Amino acid sequence: MFIHHTQSARYHHTIAATGLIVVIMVLKLLQPAACSADADHLPPEIRAKLLLTALAYNKSLPATTPAGIVIGAVAFYGDRRSKEKAAQSITALGTFKDKKINGLSFKAVLMEYTENTAFERAVQEQSVDVLIITAGPPDGMLEISRTAKAEKVLTIAYDNEHLTEYRLSMCIGLKNKRPKIFLNLSSAKAEHADFNAKFLRVVELVE
Repeated sequence: MFIHHTQSARYHHTIAATGLIVVIMVLKLLQPAACSADADHLPPEIRAKLLLTALAYNKSLPATTPAGIVIGAVAFYGDRRSKEKAAQSITALGTFKDKKINGLSFKAVLMEYTENTAFERAVQEQSVDVLIITAGPPDGMLEISRTAKAEKVLTIAYDNEHLTEYRLSMCIGLKNKRPKIFLNLSSAKAEHADFNAKFLRVVELVE
């Protein structure tokens, strides 16, 4: 179930553009105060908007998820911070619940990680297509990365260092205090993502 979040009319107007390039350009024109001063953080609504827009450039999604896209936000058992971040992601995505991704609806669900066997089963049972992952125990992060590749689930990190450290695929963050999408292309391909050339021209590739 989505948690509703109130946004200002000005914010709705700012993110109304649909194309990824246009969205990033508009966000760059915002006053710095509209983005977080923390170099490792973006407001959840901006992360959600960029994520949903980026997913439209993944050519594999329409073929693999005809019934809609399931986005799982991972909360590590006993980790308050990861639970808060997961809840923020679900809330933010809920503000765009009527948005279609290449004609497909989407929903956001909470995915609690306790141990990998149960988590892998939950990914399968809920037909998860995308996982949003905050920082967690290193062993858990590695297991989720392996599960995602086995199940062909696209991983979204909060920290671009996790793209190399844990071989996650995409991070929506900041560079020079501006929104930036980072992509580990080899990891994305291992997770069955197929982003088009237009997308690859505007992201920063990492290995």
